[in-house]
Amino acid sequence: MPFGKSADIAPVQETESNRPAQVEGAVKGIWGNDETKSPEYILGPGDTIEITVYRHDELTKTILIGPSGKIIYPLLGEVTAAGLSISALTEKIKEGLSRYIIDPKAGVNVISVQSQTVTVLGEVNKPGFYPLDRPLTILDAISMAGGFTVKANQNNILLIRKGLEKPDLKTLNLKKAIKQGDITSNVALQNGDIICVPESLL
Repeated sequence: MPFGKSADIAPVQETESNRPAQVEGAVKGIWGNDETKSPEYILGPGDTIEITVYRHDELTKTILIGPSGKIIYPLLGEVTAAGLSISALTEKIKEGLSRYIIDPKAGVNVISVQSQTVTVLGEVNKPGFYPLDRPLTILDAISMAGGFTVKANQNNILLIRKGLEKPDLKTLNLKKAIKQGDITSNVALQNGDIICVPESLL
């Protein structure tokens, strides 16, 4: 994943001895609880999904989740999809189809994401909104935004969580994450997170 000129990334060699400590640090992180775990994607209105059923091509459908959060699917009719994880919706589809098909093998894939996004602002090459269509960390999002500019202050990245009305503000040192492999600052993102990269005063 490309970064700006000021981001000199050295890959961290993972070994059996340091892997458990790294994982534990990523989970606990600066939030002090499990909020740093990469959550499973939760579907929402505006997302487009594809449902497939093994050996039943007639049941393979690409469907847009409507504003009501529901989809219309053959044999099952109206099904609530918003608010469910991909695995939960898959089980729901399997359960419904089991009334008509013996041991149905169904799968759900996300084709496009419109309901969940993160925002990257400030000293990145491509500021904007980015889909949270898979588990992402702050460095993932900054990479999607084209990496840091040469003016970026990588020591004081601001993460705004829980909206602008009652925000939970955290300052993160991503230079340590990049230079030293300190992944405790490279936290997992949640829907609606805002990342602000300030300009260095030097």
